[in-house]
Amino acid sequence: MTGPQAGRGGRWDVLDHDAALARADRVFVTAHPAEPPAAVVLRAGEAALRSYMDGVPGTCGARPEQAAVEPLRRLFARHLRDRLPDDPAGELHATVTAAAAVAALDLALAGWLAGGARADDVAACHARFRAVAVLPPPP
Repeated sequence: MTGPQAGRGGRWDVLDHDAALARADRVFVTAHPAEPPAAVVLRAGEAALRSYMDGVPGTCGARPEQAAVEPLRRLFARHLRDRLPDDPAGELHATVTAAAAVAALDLALAGWLAGGARADDVAACHARFRAVAVLPPPP
């Protein structure tokens, strides 16, 4: 594994942050230009969440550190800014939406991991992440 958490020895090390970033990036790159930015960021967050949840035995109780999720927030914000070039408040919307999506992902994943990372709880984890969708999206 590479990235900001590589070699730190914590249980968060077992998660592949580069794979999560790559999956999220792929969603943005392949999204239709007319797809609403909020929908794309939710799909990208779900892709990252699935990546984190794939094969994480022995991580019960792990909690992501800010350094681990910061690259994901920057990726989301960059792609959202690119999708809002004509919006005078595009940078603000991109920054706030990216931060909200990553915070929701962080909370959902941390709760799932703290609960033992059980397969039975995957749907609830995704639902907890998707709750961010009720927040006001950019126009």
